[in-house]
Amino acid sequence: MVRYVAHAALLIFSLFVTCCGTAFAQSTTNNNTINYSNTDSLKVLNLLNDAYTDFSKKNYKTSFAAVEQCLEISNLQGFELLKAEANQLHGDLFFSTQNYNEAGKSYLKAQRIYERLSHSDGVYLSSLRLANLYKSLNSESKANEYLNTALKFSPSEANSIELRQKRADNYLTLGKFELAIADFDICIQFFDLKSRTVEAANALMMRSNAEQLNNQTGKALESANQALVLYTEAGKLYAISACLNNIGYLYFLQKNYANAIDAFKKVLTIDNSDAQNQTIRTEAMLNLAVCYQNMKETAKATEYMNKAFELSKSLADNAETSRIANVLALSYLFLNDKYNAEVHSIEAINFAKLAKNAERLRDAYETHSKILQASIDYEKALDYYKLYLNVRDSLVFEKRLAQQALEREQNRIATANENIKLEIADEENKDLAMKQMQLEADRKNRQLAFLEQESKVKDLEKQQIEQNLRLARQQHEAEIRERQISDLEKEKQIQAFQLKQKELEEQEAAKAIALLQSEKEVQELTIERQNQAKRMTQYMGILFSVIFIIILVALLATRRLNKKLASQKKEIEYKNTDLEQKNEEINAQKEFLVIANEEIQQKNNDLEQKAEEILAQNEEILKQTHIIEKKNEAITSSIVYAKRIQEAVLPPANLTTAFFAEQFIFFKPRDIVSGDFYWIKEKPNFIALAAADCTGHGVPGAFMSLLGISFLNDIIDKYEKPNAAEILNELRYRVKNALKQKGLGSEAKDGMDISFIIIDKETMEMQFAGAYNPLMLVQNNELIVLKADKMPIGVHIAEKESFTNHTVAINKGDCIYLMSDGFQDQTGGENGRKFMVKNLREILFENRNISSNQQKEALEKTFANWKGSNYEQVDDILIIGLKI
Repeated sequence: MVRYVAHAALLIFSLFVTCCGTAFAQSTTNNNTINYSNTDSLKVLNLLNDAYTDFSKKNYKTSFAAVEQCLEISNLQGFELLKAEANQLHGDLFFSTQNYNEAGKSYLKAQRIYERLSHSDGVYLSSLRLANLYKSLNSESKANEYLNTALKFSPSEANSIELRQKRADNYLTLGKFELAIADFDICIQFFDLKSRTVEAANALMMRSNAEQLNNQTGKALESANQALVLYTEAGKLYAISACLNNIGYLYFLQKNYANAIDAFKKVLTIDNSDAQNQTIRTEAMLNLAVCYQNMKETAKATEYMNKAFELSKSLADNAETSRIANVLALSYLFLNDKYNAEVHSIEAINFAKLAKNAERLRDAYETHSKILQASIDYEKALDYYKLYLNVRDSLVFEKRLAQQALEREQNRIATANENIKLEIADEENKDLAMKQMQLEADRKNRQLAFLEQESKVKDLEKQQIEQNLRLARQQHEAEIRERQISDLEKEKQIQAFQLKQKELEEQEAAKAIALLQSEKEVQELTIERQNQAKRMTQYMGILFSVIFIIILVALLATRRLNKKLASQKKEIEYKNTDLEQKNEEINAQKEFLVIANEEIQQKNNDLEQKAEEILAQNEEILKQTHIIEKKNEAITSSIVYAKRIQEAVLPPANLTTAFFAEQFIFFKPRDIVSGDFYWIKEKPNFIALAAADCTGHGVPGAFMSLLGISFLNDIIDKYEKPNAAEILNELRYRVKNALKQKGLGSEAKDGMDISFIIIDKETMEMQFAGAYNPLMLVQNNELIVLKADKMPIGVHIAEKESFTNHTVAINKGDCIYLMSDGFQDQTGGENGRKFMVKNLREILFENRNISSNQQKEALEKTFANWKGSNYEQVDDILIIGLKI
C-alpha cells in the first residue's frame, strides 16, 4: 500500500523542471555581430531569418530548404560563423522531426566550428542542445557530459544554475544522489542571495527528494519544511499542498503516523479549486487511508478511500480512478467483504478500459482474479488470471521492445557521433591543408608581386636618375659651351681692343713726332696721353667687371645645379630607405608565416592525436564486437547442437506406423530449438500420441520438451492398459517434483500444455486427456471438439485432483488433429490480429478429404500468407493430422 504514497511524493518535482527542447532555438547571430557586408553573406543572413521564422511556425519543409541553401553558400564562401548557425538550426529541425541521428550530427558540427572560432555562446548553446538530445534518449550520463561542457561556457550565473538543475535531475535518474544534492545546494544558495523565494523552495523540494532517495529521511524532512515556509510566504497554494503531501509521506516512512496524518489533513484544509490541487487532495485522502490502515483503523481507512474514489470520479481522471478503485477493492478483500471488493474491482476494470491504460487494466485483472479465487469461483478466477497474464506479458514485451529500440538508437547515435567526429577531424585536416597551401600560394604571389613592383620601382628610379644625369650633363655642357663662347667673344674684344690700341699708339706716335716740333704740341700730347691712359684704365675696369659678373653668374648656376643634384641624391637615399623598410616588412611577414606554419603543424599534430585516440576507441569497439560475435557464434553453435539432440529425441516426422492410413506433422519452431514437441509410442495393443507446448520457446522451452519426452517414455512403459488421464496426472506430478513447485505465489509457473491420446487397436476406442490443448475429431463429416481441462502440466492456482478422461469410438476414415496454440496466436493479416482457433478449425475441416501432404502444404501456405513480411513468428507451431 505504501507505493501509492510514494506516487504522491513525486508530484511536486514537476514544478520547475523545464524542457530544453527547441525553446532555446534562437540565433547566436542576434548576440554576436557578424561583420559581413557582401551580397552573399547578406543573402545567408536573410535565409537564416526566414528559416527561423518558418521553424517557429512549424513549417519544417520550407525551413529545411532555407537552411540547406545557407549551408551551401556558407561552405562555398567560407562563412564559418554563419555555417555554425545554420548547422545548429539544422539540428533543431531534425530534433523536432525526431531524426535524432542527424540532429546529433548537425549539433556536433556546429559545436566544433564554435570551438574553432572560440565562440563561447555558440559552444554553450550547441552543448545544451546535445545534452537535451541525449536526455530525450534517456542517456542521462551522456547528457551530463555535454551539460558539463555548457557549464564551462555559460554566459551568466543564472544560466549556470539552470544547467546545474538539469544535471542534478539527471543524477537523480542515474542514482547518484550525493552529486544531485551538491548541485541543489548551489542552486539554493544562489536563489537565497537573489531573494527568489519560489525557485529556492523548488530547489529545496528537489533536494528533499534526493535526500529521501539517499535514505536520509531526517534531512529530507528538514528540507521539505524549509520549502513549506517559503511556499507559504509566496502564497503558492498548489505548491503548499504538494509540499505537505511530501512531508506526510516522509513521516510515513518514519512510521510517525500521527504527524503524517496531521500533514495529510492540512492538505484537505487548503481552499483551492484548481484541478491540480484536487488531484493532490485525492492523493492526500488515499494516503490518509493507508496511514489508518497501518494503524488498524479500518473504518477510517475505508472512509477516506471512498472519499478519494468519489473525488477522483468527479475529476474525470479515469486512470487515477481505476487505481483508487483497485486499492479500494483490495482493502475490502482484506476485510473479507467480497461483495464490495468485486464491485470496486469491476469498476477498476471499466475505468482502466475507458482510460485505455494497460498498466491499470493489468492490476485490475489481477485483483479481480484474487477476489474470484477467494469467492471459490476458480474457473472465472483462472479466466481473469489469464487476462492479467496476457496484459502483463504484453507490457513486458512492449517495454522490452521499447528499451531495445532505445538502446539501439543510443548505440547508433553514439557510433554515429564517433564517426562524425572522425569526419569533422578529417574535414578540418583537409581544410587546414588547403588553407596552408593557400597561404603558401598567397605568400609566393605576394613575394612575386613585391619583387615585380620592386623591380619596376628600381627601373623607374634608375631611368629617372639616368635622365637627371643626362639633363645635368647636357646643362653642364651647355654652360661650358656658353662660357667658351663668352671667352672667345672676350678674346675677340681684347684682340680688337689691342688692335685699336696699337692703331691709337701708332696714330699717337705719328702725332707725337708731329707735335715734337713744338713744345706746346708736346705738352698737349702728354696731356692727351694721360687722358688716354685714364680712359684705358676705365675701359679695363669695365671689361674686368663684365668678366667678373660672367664668372659669378656661372658660379651661381653651378651652385644651383649642385643643390639640385644634392636634392636628387637625398630623394634617392629616401627611396633606398623605403626599399629597406619594405624588405624588413617582407622579412617580418616571412617570420609570421613561419610561426603560422608552426601553429598549423601543431594543430595537425593535435588532430592526428585525436584521430589516433578515436581510431583506438573504434579498434576497441571492433575488438569487443568481435568478442561478442565469437560468443554469439559459440552460443549459436551450442544451440544448433542442442537442436540435433532434440531432433534425435523426437520421433521421425512420418511417424513410421502402418496403423494410420495417412498422417502429417506441421512442425515449425520459432527459434533454432523448440518448446513444442510431439511424442508417439506404439505397443502391440495400443498407440499413444501427444502434442505438447512447453512454457517459453527457444532454449528454455527445449529443456522442458526433453523433460516431457523423458517422463512420457518412462511413464508409458509402466502400463499394460493405460488411462490417458492417469498418464497426465503422473506427468504433472513428475514435472512439479522436478521443478520443485510447491504452489507458492513467488515461484516460477513453468510447465506445459498437452493433447494426449491412446488408441486401442483392437476395440478402435480412443481415449483423450488434455491440459488446455483440445482435440479436433472429424467423424461422419462432422467436426467434434473434445475440450481439455483448463489447467497445465505444472503448478496451478485452481488445480483439479485429476484430468478428465474422454472416450470416443473411432472408425476408418476419421481424421484426428492435435495441436499447440502457436498457429492460432500468430499475428498478421491487414490489421495485425491473431489468426484465431475458429479459422484454423475451418481450414482443417475444409481440407479433410485431401491428402495429408496437401493438407500440410495448405497450412504452410496459409501461415505464410497470414504472417506476411511485416510480422515475425510469435510462437512455436505444431499441428499433427492423422487419418484412421
